[in-house]
Amino acid sequence: MGHEEHGGTWHMEAAQLDTQRKKGEAILKTSSTVHSTNRSSSSTRPAKLQLDRAGEVKVKPEKCVCELDRVGLTEDLVELDLQRVERGFRGHRGYKRNLRQTRPIGQGDAPNRHQQRQGIVPPPVQNHNFEIKLGMINLVQNKMFHGLPSEDPIDHLDEFDRLCDLTKINGVSEDAIKLRLFPMSLADKAHQWEKSLPHGTITTWDECKKAFLAKFFSTGRTAKLRGEISSFIQRNNETFAEAWERFKGYTSQCPHHGFNNESLLSTLYRGCLPRYREMLDTASNGNFLNQDVDDGWQLVENMAISTECYGEHYESTDGARPRARSSWTLR
Repeated sequence: MGHEEHGGTWHMEAAQLDTQRKKGEAILKTSSTVHSTNRSSSSTRPAKLQLDRAGEVKVKPEKCVCELDRVGLTEDLVELDLQRVERGFRGHRGYKRNLRQTRPIGQGDAPNRHQQRQGIVPPPVQNHNFEIKLGMINLVQNKMFHGLPSEDPIDHLDEFDRLCDLTKINGVSEDAIKLRLFPMSLADKAHQWEKSLPHGTITTWDECKKAFLAKFFSTGRTAKLRGEISSFIQRNNETFAEAWERFKGYTSQCPHHGFNNESLLSTLYRGCLPRYREMLDTASNGNFLNQDVDDGWQLVENMAISTECYGEHYESTDGARPRARSSWTLR
C-alpha cells in the first residue's frame, strides 16, 4: 500500500514538473517575441529543462537578454523557479531510493534450497486424519535396500508392495501411501540416488518402480540372467527337483527375460541329465516335446515333487549321479 502511495505521489510531481516546464518555455517564448519586435539586435535563448534516461532533471538555464519585465517576470525569477523544481524532484528520487529493499551480496551463498531435493513427490491427501502408523514405518525400514550388486531390486519392490497392502485408508490412494513410504526403505547408494532425482520427477507409483528398476536392474544383469536361462544345464550332483528350482529361480529373477513357456520347457528338457529326459519321455508316451505346453509344465512340476518326496541318494562309486530309490508313474 505504501509503495502505491509513493508511486502516485511521484506521478503527481512528474506532472507538475512537466507543467512548470511548459509554463517556463511559454514565458520565454513570449519574451523572445517581445524582444524581437523591440530590439532586433538582441538574441534570446530560452532555458532548457530536460529529463535524462535515468529520470534525473537536467536544467540548463541560459542567459536571456530581453525585456522580461514586459510580461511581469524577470530572468532571475524564472531561473530560481526552475532550480526549486529540480531540487524537489531530486529529493523525491532520493526518498524513493531509501525505500528500496537492500539485498546483501552474500545472500546468494545462503543454503536456502533444502526442499528442492525431493525427486519423489506424493500426491496431496484430502483426508485430514491421514496418518501412517509408526509400526508400519518400522516394518518398511526393516527391509532396507542399499543398492548393492548382491541385492535384488525386484525382490525389494515385491516385499515393499506386500507391506503396503497391509495398510488401507479410506480416501487415500495407493500412490499417496507408497510414495511417502518408499524413500524410507532406501539406504546408502539407493538413498543418494533418490536425493539426486530432479525435483518432482516422480509423482506416481508406476513412475517410481520404472525409475528404480532402470537404475538398479542394469541391462548387463538382464543379459546375464537370460544367458543362464538359455544355456541351462543340470549339474551332475544336482537332483531334478534342485535343477528345476534353480531354473525357475533364473526366470523369477528376470521376469522380463522374454522367453515363452514353450521355449522354457524345451530348454529345460534339453539341459536335463539323460536319465531324467528318459523319465520325461516315458511319462509323455514317448516324446516329451509332443506334450501340450500346460500339460508339460504340470508334468515337470509333478516329477520334481515326486523325486523330492521319495528322495534320491548318490552312488558311492562316483559321488555324482543321483539314483532314485523307488520308481513312480506320472499320470
